[in-house]
Amino acid sequence: MDSPVVYREVQRFRQPWLLLTIFIIPVIYIFAIIDLIFWNETSELTSLSNIATLFVGLVIGAGLPALFYLTRLATEVRVDGIYIRFYPFHRSFRKVSENVSTYEIRKYNPIREYGGWGIRGGKKNGAYNVSGNMGLQLVYNNGNRLLIGTQKPGELDAFVQSILK
Repeated sequence: MDSPVVYREVQRFRQPWLLLTIFIIPVIYIFAIIDLIFWNETSELTSLSNIATLFVGLVIGAGLPALFYLTRLATEVRVDGIYIRFYPFHRSFRKVSENVSTYEIRKYNPIREYGGWGIRGGKKNGAYNVSGNMGLQLVYNNGNRLLIGTQKPGELDAFVQSILK
């Protein structure tokens, strides 16, 4: 049975510049499809490459915005530890507070340190973040690091202090 949740934060990709970038790609595909349907001859519409273009346009045009809309990072501090879930990539919460030697709330540069936002890095130095530049840095006994982005650093720090002693 799951232990009680004492703190929960859910973050989503909602930066205006990111949403604009994501929605530009489908608009380009829509114009390509309109061009294909209305300004080309009907016989060309049935060619294999044009059908593939229509299919890819529909998948990217609908799939990419939907993926970014549905993606969210949930961080939970429970009585027995810290858990994260990066939906839709994680099916359930994962406990990340096993064997933590130290932790700190810190400011970081997502692009310079991790190459951007999302699930970043590897086993030795990883990050889960969706926006901002503040995070909870966990350092494990073996030297590996994990950074979890947060929009509420003060609140998260208070609850982490209460469970990690």
